[in-house]
Amino acid sequence: MAERETREAFGYFDIVWRHKRVVLGCLLAAGIASAIVSFFFLPTLYRGTVTFVTKPVTYGQRVIPDYIEAYVPLLQDEKVVAEVIKQTREQGIVTDISPSQLRQMGHLEEVQEVTVFELRVECSDPNVAASLANIWADLFVAEAGRQARESALKVEQGVGDEIKLAQEKLKRAQEELNQFCALHYVREPENNFGTVIRTLTLERRTIESLANELEEMSTRARMVGLLRQELESFLATHEDYAGSNEKAPFDDLLFLESVYTRYVSIFGQTGQTVNMGLPARYADLSKSELFQAAQRMVSRFATTIKLLEADREKVRGELGALQKQLPINEAKLQELSRAVNDAAVELQYANARLSKVKENYAVPSTDPIAIESRAFVSPLPVAPKKSVNIIIASALGLVVGLGIAFLAELADHARRFAR
Repeated sequence: MAERETREAFGYFDIVWRHKRVVLGCLLAAGIASAIVSFFFLPTLYRGTVTFVTKPVTYGQRVIPDYIEAYVPLLQDEKVVAEVIKQTREQGIVTDISPSQLRQMGHLEEVQEVTVFELRVECSDPNVAASLANIWADLFVAEAGRQARESALKVEQGVGDEIKLAQEKLKRAQEELNQFCALHYVREPENNFGTVIRTLTLERRTIESLANELEEMSTRARMVGLLRQELESFLATHEDYAGSNEKAPFDDLLFLESVYTRYVSIFGQTGQTVNMGLPARYADLSKSELFQAAQRMVSRFATTIKLLEADREKVRGELGALQKQLPINEAKLQELSRAVNDAAVELQYANARLSKVKENYAVPSTDPIAIESRAFVSPLPVAPKKSVNIIIASALGLVVGLGIAFLAELADHARRFAR
């Protein structure tokens, strides 16, 4: 197999040797043509190069871009380009250049990610290339600094507006909560952990007071009812007193006075009294007068019980309404408290964001891009690369010549086979 490969290699070499004139002709023709074009037709270009370095900033939140493509629009900005042309004309560097021509001359090239990059300006005059690069670089750095400062101020102002809105929101929420607390007499005691616990003191006290009042009315009605039963029992057992003019027994007088005293003690200072119709010398009452006084007291007790029932129903209604409204007011209190807490947290986050923005988006006192090295007048052109062009053209000519040689050999074999 090695012998076969060797024979094939010698066969290829033999083909090239037989058509050496064609191969060499193509190689020389391509090289000579490339040399003629490079030396006599292609324009000679010189390059002015300015190297930039960006100042370090916090990762994640940057005033200056972190990719080279973001600087291209800034470099080719209308204001920057117009100012470059204006200064070059004023300095007599070049007087007949258009914005489109200037944009085609200059471009940015990344050297080390985005921290180091270059502005390369190419034209036929080395002095003009260096001068254009330096003027363009100065204006580019100044514009980058201006935009960085504007961006930082804009971001800081935006967060400042957020803080103002958060402060207004907190103020409104606090005012609503204070109005509600003042209306409902809300206390704010602290628990053992120092946390403020807001309670609806007024409602709870009112509910407790109404419940106690309702219990007192029920107790009074029950006690008056017992006194009424005692009097009714007395009247039922002393019906014979109704038409008797005899003097009433002293024990019965004491009983009637005891009922009256207990009735008055039930109501205390409430003003509830009973008119028994007793004369100044009640000890001289007859049995019929005692009987009538007892009847009047029974009637009075019945009226008192009805009044107590009516008042109790009214208090029960007020108590029910307050008990029904209490959870609604408590929910409203919790809602207002949460609104205040949420607004306070929002304001806290906004202040934290402002601190972070001031740290990461700090308005730079100097330009965020600095010129590391300026352009100088280079005596060596960067284009055309004559030797490279000649070598590439010669290589292409060699390939073409080899192709023609093998095609000619293939055509020759075809003719032989046809015979």
